[in-house]
Amino acid sequence: MEVLHTILLVLLVMLAIFIVLRITARRDEPNSLLLMQQQIADLRGELAQRLDGSAASVNRNLQQMHTSVAGILP
Repeated sequence: MEVLHTILLVLLVMLAIFIVLRITARRDEPNSLLLMQQQIADLRGELAQRLDGSAASVNRNLQQMHTSVAGILP
């Protein structure tokens, strides 16, 4: 009988620990979601900057080519 009580007590403690861990995990989920959203926004900003830089570089190269061709042709 005493063994049964011990087993039930251990199971009850394990259940309590599981419940506490689930509640803690749910509280952390919004924070991790906000963190992921912030990281996505940062990556979008970085990508936009790189694309702008690439576009500016292409425009400069095209202008240089145009100037070079205009100098060669009458």
